[in-house]
Amino acid sequence: PWYAGFRGTIEPCGEDRYRVSGTWRKLDEQSLEITELPLGTWTQAYKEWLETLVAGTEKIPAQIRDYREYHTDTTVRFVLSLTPEQMAAAEAEGIEKRFKLSTTISTSNL
Repeated sequence: PWYAGFRGTIEPCGEDRYRVSGTWRKLDEQSLEITELPLGTWTQAYKEWLETLVAGTEKIPAQIRDYREYHTDTTVRFVLSLTPEQMAAAEAEGIEKRFKLSTTISTSNL
């Protein structure tokens, strides 16, 4: 599959299934930059989800310290700030998994 304007990766992961990943990079020991979200993930919904990671809950501590947004009408850019402990935990779990930067799509119904 191919999507106009999508700069992430699309890789086969089974018969008629593809793994779609957004793009990110580690800026330094306490910062991550997310420049592409997976297909079907809206910027506003992702921002609201990041707010829950900043706040945490009684049972789950905050997973990021803060985030900043630098979007345009055609691009996405979040810069996440983490403590060294939060970064280590995210890398142990996997950055894409922790920050929901991958999803799967099926082409069996096309």
